[in-house]
Amino acid sequence: MSDNPFDEDSDRTVIRPVPGGIRPTRTPPPDLSATRAPPSAAPRSAADATLAGRPATAAVDAGPIVLGLNPLVSAAGPLLALIARLSRTFSQPDPADLRERTLRQIRDFEREARTHDLPHDLVIKARYVLCAALDDVAQNTEWGSNGEWASRPLLVGFREGLRGYEGIQSGVGFFRLLDDAKRNPGAELPLLELIYLCLSLGFLGELRVSQRPLAALDRVRQDLYTVISNHRKPAEAALSPHWQGVGVPYVPPRRAVPVWVIGTAALAAIGSLFVWFTTDLNAASNTVFERMLSAPVAQQPQIVRAKPVLPPARVVVSQPQPPETLATLLKPEIDRGLVKILGDHAMPVIRITNRGMFASGSATVAGAYVPLLRRIGQALNMEQGPVQVDGYTDNQPIHTVRFPSNFQLSAARAEAAAAIIGREFKQPDRLTARGHADADPIASNDTPEGRAENRRIEIVLHRQD
Repeated sequence: MSDNPFDEDSDRTVIRPVPGGIRPTRTPPPDLSATRAPPSAAPRSAADATLAGRPATAAVDAGPIVLGLNPLVSAAGPLLALIARLSRTFSQPDPADLRERTLRQIRDFEREARTHDLPHDLVIKARYVLCAALDDVAQNTEWGSNGEWASRPLLVGFREGLRGYEGIQSGVGFFRLLDDAKRNPGAELPLLELIYLCLSLGFLGELRVSQRPLAALDRVRQDLYTVISNHRKPAEAALSPHWQGVGVPYVPPRRAVPVWVIGTAALAAIGSLFVWFTTDLNAASNTVFERMLSAPVAQQPQIVRAKPVLPPARVVVSQPQPPETLATLLKPEIDRGLVKILGDHAMPVIRITNRGMFASGSATVAGAYVPLLRRIGQALNMEQGPVQVDGYTDNQPIHTVRFPSNFQLSAARAEAAAAIIGREFKQPDRLTARGHADADPIASNDTPEGRAENRRIEIVLHRQD
């Protein structure tokens, strides 16, 4: 048994020699050339081409096939695949077309080989080897033994031949070229590997007329393999040269918590503490404020002044009061029940009930109330004196992040209303806003109607006549 990794199975028990190239008559299978596989399905090597079971024409059209480190063999990949297929193709509908496409593929091989800066003589010898192998395999098939391929071998299609091989049959010249290359294996190693593959894929040449052609072929291949092995650096025995690990004791990874996790947890804890303290503080302040409002006054302070000496009283002729500007300007809103004007001439109070002016728990003025607030702002702009906007709520507690208590909610509503009113002022600094929560209710908080009355905005004008 041979140690040649490229060698075929030498332990096979059934050998059917074909002396003289005469092949037994077989019933041809269905036309394999009727279907062509796409180029993407091209075999990756010559062995793949043998097993693929596709027509010979597909091998001619196959794309580049990378075979090892030999650029000459890589360039000849499609032609090697074709050699393997021709020996197993029993019929060919158009041998002439196949021959022409094979010639084009050989020219492509020459161009590809020259891109690798291979010597010109080496490329010409490789072309001779490939043409001889293709002619030998094709001409020993039922469809190639007669016809155009038999009368016009592939070597006829090239002007530049191989010197010293004129008039020699390619089946004989192949082995003569092998002997010449073995004399200089260092320079001819790519060619020797190409010849070895051609022998492995079905080329016999002059060995076909020997008594035991396959045995003779095995001897030639074994001898050639020995020559190649002596000049080709052996491959690494191990699949991975660096498979052994580093001799360092194992240190288990620390189960450290990432910094971002710690930071996120800290921020969440701080935020939770802030919300809790704010809610607790507002709850305590609500209690204090309620106690302060409900605390009775023990005794009103009294100011003792000496009675001044008054001059004789003068007769004052009463002057008529000027017309009420606010009541005149806001008469349409008063008639519709949107606002009420309370107080006296010196300090009138405009009361707006919160019937839809603010949503529950919100400090955003509803769009329907914006024109009303602007009308009030226009009327107050014609008056003199500071203006104070007071916000009131009912006694229902609220605990949200934005409004921890009714004080923040009433102040935010007063500021929202003051912002719209102040747009109509020539002197916006006259305007201030303040929240009173549920202080000074004007109705009972025990009923929904009473709580609706208590949720209100009051605008107080301190007139300066």
